[in-house]
Amino acid sequence: MKRVLLADDDKGYLESCLEYFADAGYEVISATSLEETRWHLENTWVHLAVLDIRWGKDNTTDQSGLTLAMNPAYAHIPKVINTGFSDVEKVRLAMSETDEGVKPAVEYVDKLDGADVLVERVKRAFLRHVRVNFDLPVHSLHDLPAPFHAAAAQIPGAPLGAGFDLWAGELEDLFRRVFYPAAQLLVGRVLWRGQTALGLEILAADEQQRLSPYWVLVGGPDTAEAWRSAQQAASSWLPAAAAAPVQAQRSVHFYALAQPAPGLDLALPFFTWLKQAQPTAARAGLQNWLNASLLPSLNLRRRQLFTPALPPLSTRADLLAALQPAFTAAEQRGLAQVTLRGEQLTLHFPGGSSASLSIPELTEPALSAFLQTASEQPLVWGGQDLSRLYVTEGAQPAAADPLQGQPLPLAVELARLEMQVRREAVDDSNLLNRWDFERQLLAAPHLGEFLSHTQVEPGCRSALAVLTALRHLWNQHAGAPQAAYESALLAAAAQALAHLPAQRPLTAAEAAFALHALLLLALLAEKARQSPASPPAQPAAPAVLSLDETTSEAVYAGKRVHLSNKESLLLRYFLQHEGQLCTRAQIAQQLLDAAPSQVQKADGLVNTNMDRLRSSLKQIAGPVQFIETIPTKGYIFRSQPVS
Repeated sequence: MKRVLLADDDKGYLESCLEYFADAGYEVISATSLEETRWHLENTWVHLAVLDIRWGKDNTTDQSGLTLAMNPAYAHIPKVINTGFSDVEKVRLAMSETDEGVKPAVEYVDKLDGADVLVERVKRAFLRHVRVNFDLPVHSLHDLPAPFHAAAAQIPGAPLGAGFDLWAGELEDLFRRVFYPAAQLLVGRVLWRGQTALGLEILAADEQQRLSPYWVLVGGPDTAEAWRSAQQAASSWLPAAAAAPVQAQRSVHFYALAQPAPGLDLALPFFTWLKQAQPTAARAGLQNWLNASLLPSLNLRRRQLFTPALPPLSTRADLLAALQPAFTAAEQRGLAQVTLRGEQLTLHFPGGSSASLSIPELTEPALSAFLQTASEQPLVWGGQDLSRLYVTEGAQPAAADPLQGQPLPLAVELARLEMQVRREAVDDSNLLNRWDFERQLLAAPHLGEFLSHTQVEPGCRSALAVLTALRHLWNQHAGAPQAAYESALLAAAAQALAHLPAQRPLTAAEAAFALHALLLLALLAEKARQSPASPPAQPAAPAVLSLDETTSEAVYAGKRVHLSNKESLLLRYFLQHEGQLCTRAQIAQQLLDAAPSQVQKADGLVNTNMDRLRSSLKQIAGPVQFIETIPTKGYIFRSQPVS
């Protein structure tokens, strides 16, 4: 139903109007004070507001209703000005854009014209300015009688009781805005649930009944800000992340962003698809996703000196305590019998085979040094989640999580994804097969080698294809040693064990994954112990000169010196043109505000400021130089010292 806010301090007049609006098919929310009106504009779902200009009959100069209409915070709600004190100037103010680009009202009505004229003007405003497809047929792909009620119930913050119907109605209304041109809307699967938002599959039909699939991010109003922040943060990391959606709309309680998803109607969750895919297709699917998502976010130029943090389960006692539920579940589920003697653990598998391993103490010197082996790594946008990825039969990504997280070293993100693949894609309860699987991976001479799927059991083959594709990415782009990757993987395996469910018995799949992570941890620890002494940490990157523009200070190797205004301008110019020849004329004209006719006479000014800048930099950098003089031509600046 079309919802109208009718605000007027004359209760009698409001009552007289309600019947006219009801007969015309409108639902009216009334307000009799400015405070009540403002509250409804901020908290109530309405399509249009009707506002009086004067509040208080005795105040002939009052125009607080018009002031309210001019507020940019309410610019998204079309407004009709309805007043009994009309004049030309007020009409002009109401119908003209403000300095902020806000048009206060879309219609202006004199109360003397009567309530029937007001309703007609509201009707005209709806046709021209309320872009909601009220006639759009909405159906469920799963025969749900009220698909948006079902979706609304899964959005974090959904109210209980009587307020829920309004919540669901507002959500449906929002989708009628987003898909305004559609002839029919089909609500499909919940693709994923986040902490603040929901991912929905939507099929929009045109007049010819051709269906176009979309994935839609929908959540609370903070979802919009979270999305904008992610886009802004990722703009330098992931150019494709800022691709404009087909439509984005907000209402009082919701924000929705819809993006086309070709083939989504034929897509499966990645891990569902992976378990039935051939190894070659599995590798292709993961590679397609890497090319579309992770690879564009890889910043090869921006690197970080990385040392894996000591995992929360660093001691043998902590590991054994966390693994007790897994040992119990493994015996109950017939996966393995567990024998523990000191630090030595033996898993007795069905059929008579067994595997012995040493429970590692990650704080022991050899392993601690291994984990502290530093390497400079390219950064990647973190927080990718393969369980929220949908792919088509052609192994093409169709929908995925919106951006989240923060820039991380590449090894951290790949190791985390590796553990996710082990948890979700290894379809084999035989722990001996998982043991052989990990030994095959560790035996590879280098991370970029694509191992043959025939080397492992069928339940591990798709996972092998995916893991080798992830490692190939590292080998191709990181330029860092294999040990750096394996140290990140060791830390990720320990992290996975730290997050085992502790309040309930483990399922067979959870127990198999926990023991799998333990096998991996033990194998990596043993390899680290047997390897030659870990290489020393790479030295920190050379100090770089920078400018703190908030304090006008030059910063080098942790030391600071305050610069004058012209020194600060000069250094900023050099930083913007690093490695380029900066002529004296350019410096004089662009930096020192010298007119073109005065450039030739500005040599003294250039010399003075160059000397002052060099003298200031000497206070924090000593004898090293950042500025190279090119005789008769100008200067070349480098943020790292030149000899």
